[in-house]
Order: sequence, then structure tokens, then C-alpha cells
Amino acid sequence: MVGDGRFEDVQAPPNHILHSALGIVGRGTVTVKAESNDDVPRDLAIKIYSPEKLRLNEATVISNAIKSGDDPDTTNHSPTVFATQDLEYRTETV
Repeated sequence: MVGDGRFEDVQAPPNHILHSALGIVGRGTVTVKAESNDDVPRDLAIKIYSPEKLRLNEATVISNAIKSGDDPDTTNHSPTVFATQDLEYRTETV
């Protein structure tokens, strides 16, 4: 996983699904609660999904939106991406 160095170890405890949208149509997104090894209280989540083959990496899209700085609603309300990893699975393989 490509990270920004803020967390050395992030884990997803079992059975803490926050959102699940698995189906024949769509990205097949699952969002689960995450915990870090540091002592700073914060809410963390891991988002796992199988994007359409032609979709850009979601972390890149978020980063570009924040860097543009065009709209405070975008820059002030976007999630912080601590790490990202692309998997080989895409909708074309389903």
C-alpha cells in the first residue's frame, strides 16, 4: 500500500461493516471501520471496491479536487486519504 507515513499499521476489525453495496451493477463497494496503532483518537475507515476498468484511482480524483482549490465545499469536506492500493480486480474480470 502506498501511504503518507502517518500510520504504520491500520487494521480492520472483523464484523465492523459500515456500508456494503455489492451487486451485479455498480462498483461493489464495502466500507469497514478501521483502527490504527497510534494513540490518537480518530475515526478511520477502509473503502474496498472494484471500479470500472476506465475509472481513475479514487485517491487521485480526491487529491486533484483538493489541489484545485476552486470550491471550499470540496476542499473542506473531502476525505483524507492516508494510503491507497490498486488491486488487479476490475469490473471487466467479474
